[in-house]
Amino acid sequence: MSSSRASFVALIVVGLLATGCAAPGDNYLSDRGYDLTDVIDVKWSGSWDSYGLGAKVEATNYLGAGVGYGAANDVDEKYGRRWDHSDRNVFVHMLLWGYDGPANDPGASRGDDEFYVVGINGWQERRPAMFQRWRVGGEVIFMPLNLGLYVNLAEIGDFLTGIVTYDWAEDDHIAFGTGL
Repeated sequence: MSSSRASFVALIVVGLLATGCAAPGDNYLSDRGYDLTDVIDVKWSGSWDSYGLGAKVEATNYLGAGVGYGAANDVDEKYGRRWDHSDRNVFVHMLLWGYDGPANDPGASRGDDEFYVVGINGWQERRPAMFQRWRVGGEVIFMPLNLGLYVNLAEIGDFLTGIVTYDWAEDDHIAFGTGL
């Protein structure tokens, strides 16, 4: 790389960093760091009164398949920077048909309303922003453990657009762990 090209690239990088740090209370580097952590979504429950055996994979929140049955208590799930808690979730999957969501308990908070028919999610009442539902990953329920790991495709886009200070997810000033 020639010295003039290197100088130009350095000037662009400094300009982007300066622009991102210009607003009062704004912190460009921490926002990009949070955007990077938003890419990985997790779901878990370690309640000892949970039970079941099963697994599912999702191409997005709208397309997936799995097998198994179980119920998990105190389920926490991360969508980007936001978190959701469900008191009791039911996990029932048979290949391309399945449900993973709150038990029919009036005291339970709204959770993961996912109902698959022929692999396509037919009912989605979940509250995260629509773009945050585009994620790829899977979930396993084995006796008392319910674990899920996903790559949030929309949050990859938010990280990339954030480099040029465009906050696609509108989450740069949202505290980590904020509810849905």
